[in-house]
Amino acid sequence: MRDYQKEGIDRLINSKRIGLFDEMGLGKTPQTILSLRRSKVRSCMVICPSRVIRVWEDEVAKWWPQAKCYVSEGPERSAAAGRKRFLAGATSGKEECSFLITTYTSAQKVKMRGWQAIVFDEAHKLTNRKTQLFRWAARQESDFLFLLTGTPSRKSAEQLWNYLHLIDPDKFRSFWKWTKTYLHIMKGQFGTEILGPKDPEVFRAHLAPYFIQRLKNDVRKDLPEKLPPQKVVVEVDSRVAKLYDQLVEELIAEHESGVLLLPNRLALTTRLRQLTICPKVLGFDLPSSLIETTTDIAEEAYHIGDSSVIFVPFKDVIPEIEGSLRARGIPSYSIHGGMKRKDTDEVLQRFQNCSGPAALIATTSLGVGWSATKANVNIFCGLDWDRINCLQSEDRTHRHGQTKVVSTYYVMSNLPIDRSQLDALNMKHRVNNIIFNPKQLLRSDRKAK
Repeated sequence: MRDYQKEGIDRLINSKRIGLFDEMGLGKTPQTILSLRRSKVRSCMVICPSRVIRVWEDEVAKWWPQAKCYVSEGPERSAAAGRKRFLAGATSGKEECSFLITTYTSAQKVKMRGWQAIVFDEAHKLTNRKTQLFRWAARQESDFLFLLTGTPSRKSAEQLWNYLHLIDPDKFRSFWKWTKTYLHIMKGQFGTEILGPKDPEVFRAHLAPYFIQRLKNDVRKDLPEKLPPQKVVVEVDSRVAKLYDQLVEELIAEHESGVLLLPNRLALTTRLRQLTICPKVLGFDLPSSLIETTTDIAEEAYHIGDSSVIFVPFKDVIPEIEGSLRARGIPSYSIHGGMKRKDTDEVLQRFQNCSGPAALIATTSLGVGWSATKANVNIFCGLDWDRINCLQSEDRTHRHGQTKVVSTYYVMSNLPIDRSQLDALNMKHRVNNIIFNPKQLLRSDRKAK
């Protein structure tokens, strides 16, 4: 354990109910397990994404081998069987601690009460106070409550009330009372708008007793540098730009290789994003400037002995990038959210262990529970609308085990859809910067070839 982790364990034990918001890759899971072990907790429910379940099993086995893990996920019949096995083990009196590790979906079927500890991993999933999931979380009772995430605020300061309410529901009972005390509120065109903190310094001091947040630059001086992300703006093919304009104006795009008709404007944003990234996904036999530029960057890395991870918002784009890499002689591997966990793990292991440089292609939404430290170049082929997905994906390479400086490139088109997307991402970053003063998302440019 490093000094900052020992300090974190002490804070978790002494506070009992707290948010651990350390940057990705700083070891939130072992800090949590060791704090529970030192506190002699006998029963704990861990709620996490399915992708992270294996991580919890491995980390508990490493840091608390006398404890026993039971998994409850998947179809209800299977999840219920996991809960039944947990109950038998937890009541046997033979286990030093019994962990029920379950997903956010399966957890809502758990009827057991009297937990000594509850852990919400990737707790940013609880930032919408109007959802059934948050209301369920707020009803749970436990002595210890740990909220873990490296990206606590998705878009606005008001979402932090959710964490505070879970940590101390009596003190933070009223959302609007808290909001009016600390945040700017104004009447907008579409109703009440909640803005940033009235006084950022006062706001940070108010949050300090309830949240822990450390950044890699502050506590992991031994890690190689992670360079500021660069945006690479690419001019799309003129025929793609024409199709883009047709879709925006008429909800229909026609080309000799195909026709795309949209039923309504609700589908427009997704189709525009797909068109700018890879027209072939929509049936148009036209070149993708974004994939070409992405491949250029990957090839540049390959020839100097560096591996890359290429992130895409849509899994249908993966075969096109695979083909582009293959044409340049670059070995590639791919993972996406539709794969079984064991299959994903096998692909990651082959990538990590392959001889020579290579490229790994992954969907941006698959940004938790895995590492790819063989690579030191991140390339985003198209922007993801969720800033959290971007930050979590970036950190798959910049963590323990990395030996090289990490570079990150965001490849985007020159069309309005990407400009508006970038504005949204940067607005979410500015709000977060006021609250926690984290890293900047995009702050330097690189010219496309």
